Amino acid sequence: MKNTLIAIGAAHALYLMVLVLIKKNKQGPDYLLTAYFAVFFVTLATAFGAFAYQLEALLVFHLNISLLLAPLFFVYITALTQSSRPPPARLGHFVPYLLTWLYWLYLFTALSEQELDSLFAQTDESQLPVGFALALLVESLAIPVYVIWALWLLERHRRTIRHTFSFTEGVDLKWARVLAYGTGILWLGVVVSEALGSGVKLNSADEDIQNGYALSTFFLYYLGYFGLKQGRLYTDALPAPSQDQPALPEAAPPAAKYSRSGLKAEEGAAYAERVIDYLKTEKPYLRSRLSIQDLAGALDIPAHALSQVINEHLNASFYDLINRHRVDEFKKRVADPQYQHFTLIAIALDCGFNSKSSFNRIFKKYEQRTPTEYVKSHPIECVLKRPK
Repeated sequence: MKNTLIAIGAAHALYLMVLVLIKKNKQGPDYLLTAYFAVFFVTLATAFGAFAYQLEALLVFHLNISLLLAPLFFVYITALTQSSRPPPARLGHFVPYLLTWLYWLYLFTALSEQELDSLFAQTDESQLPVGFALALLVESLAIPVYVIWALWLLERHRRTIRHTFSFTEGVDLKWARVLAYGTGILWLGVVVSEALGSGVKLNSADEDIQNGYALSTFFLYYLGYFGLKQGRLYTDALPAPSQDQPALPEAAPPAAKYSRSGLKAEEGAAYAERVIDYLKTEKPYLRSRLSIQDLAGALDIPAHALSQVINEHLNASFYDLINRHRVDEFKKRVADPQYQHFTLIAIALDCGFNSKSSFNRIFKKYEQRTPTEYVKSHPIECVLKRPK
């Protein structure tokens, strides 16, 4: 059954790789996702050969390949959340894989078959060669290191989007956090199972490793579903915010965030007045996919300066500023007779909200009650006919 799951996973990885390759308007993250699926295919295919046909040499891949999968996932997440191309220095993430691969190549070419069997059958880790033990250590730590790193990057991104977008649907990357946590839990389970076992035993069909590969098939389906739909969040038209800002805690005072800014107080106050007037007269918040770059372009204010103005002079993030106006607009419309035949969600969508769930969540955040509760508590002001 486990071998069947591994084989299905390998076939699915190949299928997903082809789907990404034929995808129209591919971007940088799509190519990284293709590479990830390709490596996953090789991993599961060799694991299937090792376990199903007892091709013992292929078991080395279950260690070595983690040094490709982990950094590829991390670089993929980085590419999603940055507008610029990855710097060449990022290739350094793959140096450990190259070094360990060269070491494994050396072992398989320099040692006899009998010596290899003896080495891989070794259960006393203190008797392993230094290079062999070091390779095992580096490979076993690759996944947790990159999972923690990716989670840090995703948390940084979570803070960033509140200064850039007026919505979270499709940009919060919650699915990536779930995948990172799941990968970490899977790794921890395999490690604990290994620790309770009988040692290295690389030349046997290790049940713990087999379980890990079988379970990873489900993570592959999860990543394939969301990864194929996910595009890059920042583009040349919508660059990522300054890296100085999102790294700070959300509660950090504006003075700490913008201590190196060249924006003068008088200029900031004038910008703030323009923002307030524009929101009142043009109501840009009615656009459900409004970004700070859109507002900055309309006002002819640099995006980084606009973010500072909203934080310092309006005491809000871009996300909160826009959604506060959307909630206020909703409250005005439910009191307007011309909207009495509209449902709550119809009015909410017309006010710029993307979905019923986000509307309810945001409305309750600002009003401490649900939209329905608000309408019930204002029967005179709200002429809206409650939807069934």
